[in-house]
Amino acid sequence: FSPSGSYFAPKEGDYESYIEYARSLPLIAHPEVFGMHANADISKDQQETQQLFNSILLTQSRASAKGGKSDDEILFGVAEDILHKLPKNFDTEAALRKYPTTYTQSMNTVLVQEMARLNRLTE
Repeated sequence: FSPSGSYFAPKEGDYESYIEYARSLPLIAHPEVFGMHANADISKDQQETQQLFNSILLTQSRASAKGGKSDDEILFGVAEDILHKLPKNFDTEAALRKYPTTYTQSMNTVLVQEMARLNRLTE
């Protein structure tokens, strides 16, 4: 049912074989399950990020109404928490050595560029 082959109709079997098949499926459904391109995952992630920040703004209003932390303190606290959960910066030079940019492997270029963008974003 999917290009990756992860989703397929299991062979006929007993109850346990179906349970085992269901357990082998990814916990987070990839867009290909629904017939969508992988970029749909990016759109979903952007929407989730927007919801997170909307929730932060709602929390911010309530906290200031109760005499809690200031707006800036709440935002800085959430931002700091998110930054602590992020992985360390990517080693783009090591990535270039392992995945050299060649004419036949354009994804190598994209990989290194995206790693550099994330590094700049989290600095």
